Amino acid sequence: MVGFMQLRGWKQQLQHMMSADRLPYSLGYIGSVVATLYAALIMRSYLLSLLCSGLQVVALMYYLMSYFPGGASGVKFMLGLFYQAAMRCFASVYAMIAK
Repeated sequence: MVGFMQLRGWKQQLQHMMSADRLPYSLGYIGSVVATLYAALIMRSYLLSLLCSGLQVVALMYYLMSYFPGGASGVKFMLGLFYQAAMRCFASVYAMIAK
């Protein structure tokens, strides 16, 4: 975000972020940053902080990919890979706990 603000200027970047086509991506990213900070600093929950950090990465990917033509399909592909990896990880943890 700071890089974009330095390239465009902070005022122009904020106007661009609040435009109708960028608003969902901007709010998703800002919301995930706030959730991560809340989970880490206020709740002091390690697992919730990890979950919110993962959401923050996904939201940032969506935000960045919204600038590239066809970027949403790339993000969906990457999220599919992330989902499969996470499910395998959770399945392994569940198998260890179930023993």
